[in-house]
Parts: sequence; structure tokens; C-alpha cells
Amino acid sequence: MGNIEGGEPILSRSTYANNREVVDALLYSSERKNGARIQVSPLAMEAERAVRYGGYSPVAASAPVINNNVDVPATDNSEMLELLRVIANKESKVVFSNRLYEDHKAQNMRIEDRANA
Repeated sequence: MGNIEGGEPILSRSTYANNREVVDALLYSSERKNGARIQVSPLAMEAERAVRYGGYSPVAASAPVINNNVDVPATDNSEMLELLRVIANKESKVVFSNRLYEDHKAQNMRIEDRANA
């Protein structure tokens, strides 16, 4: 896909493959929003710089440490697991009735026709 005018960059397949979300956002902005600025998360940019160039991310270094460890009492799930096994092993046959399907489809059409009238 392309509509190239003077001074516009051409991206390689590997650039697109590695930056698909950003390129898609830029193309959407260019085609649908008259080239409006896209929003890029500053946190993501800082983290990417830290990974790419080494060092640490000031955002990550200043982030508070949150401890979500909680004690959860052990529960007995054996009854639920047994019911799941019964359901998984149950042999059930599904019968598709074309007549009932066509009746249902016709009823939906009647409802749509009344709503659009």
C-alpha cells in the first residue's frame, strides 16, 4: 500500500514487522486524521531507551514497590473438578434442525422489517 509524495519515508518490511503497532497508528492518522499526532506512552519510551541503551529507567526507579502477596486459605475443589470431568467426558449429540433455524431467521427478519418500517 502506498501513496508516496515528495520527502516521505519508505519503510522496509522488517521495520514494519518490528514496529507494526506504531506504523499502523501512523498510517491511520495519516489517512483518517489528516496526519494528526499519535499518542505514544512516555513510560514505554523510557523503558525502551533503558533496554536499548543500557542503564536504568528513571520511571521504573522511582515507581513504588507494591506487594500484592496475600494469604489465601486452601480450599477443596475436588467436587468442582469431578463435575468438570463428568461434563468433559459426557457424550452428547447435537441435532441441528434446519427448519427451526429457518423459522428463527424468518422471525428475525420480520422483527427487523417492523423496526425499519
